[in-house]
Amino acid sequence: MTLTTTQPALAPQAPPTRAARAAVLASATLTLMAAAIIAPGLPAMSEEFAEAPGGGLLVRFVLTITSLAIAVSAPVSGLIADRVGRRSLLVSGLVLYAASGTAGFFATDLYVLLATRALLGVAVGGIMTAVSATITDWFEGARRASFLGLQQAFASLGGVVFLPLGGVLAGADWRAPFWLYAVSGAVAVLAFVALREGPRGGGGTGPSAGETPLRRGPRSAAGRAASPACTCWRSSRRSRSTWGPPNCRS
Repeated sequence: MTLTTTQPALAPQAPPTRAARAAVLASATLTLMAAAIIAPGLPAMSEEFAEAPGGGLLVRFVLTITSLAIAVSAPVSGLIADRVGRRSLLVSGLVLYAASGTAGFFATDLYVLLATRALLGVAVGGIMTAVSATITDWFEGARRASFLGLQQAFASLGGVVFLPLGGVLAGADWRAPFWLYAVSGAVAVLAFVALREGPRGGGGTGPSAGETPLRRGPRSAAGRAASPACTCWRSSRRSRSTWGPPNCRS
């Protein structure tokens, strides 16, 4: 009876579709520009709320409170993503993004406006976490690094596209840039249709082209002796290995 060890092969996760990749990259474009898109309208906003107690100071918080909410909500969003899934977190974040972002157009009270901006930061924290976690689940190695770089490129592209648009709209009305957040609604529909909840925890789609998967060598006699509970054996020349406890899977 000859001892033998074998390692089971994990079934690779199916590669994401083009629509799924487009949904993730489109979501990334909405992150970096979220807080600053209304910056061109701040002077007119200050005049609008000049009579409110502490209006001059609170108007400045309209931008910073979003960034603060992002910093607070992002770590919590990671825990939520592990519980409810990346797709659910991303779609929910995109819907909240659209609702809280456009709500600023209708806000007539400065404190209500600050509350909507804080909710926007919570939405951005969830989107950023869900996008990064989804990419981590999809790819491994060089492919993961490549797509993460693409994510950052699209995030920067969002600032290049939306910030000038915010300036143009603010020239007509300081409230008009809030409508740019409605784009998230269309992205939410795309994410809901294109994404599928898959196994979490770094499943990946296998090694990239040119990468060699790691293989374990044979265990030494000392290593086999340290695992007396191993019951992997080959009963005959024609039979395959039978799996025993995890400590004999090398």
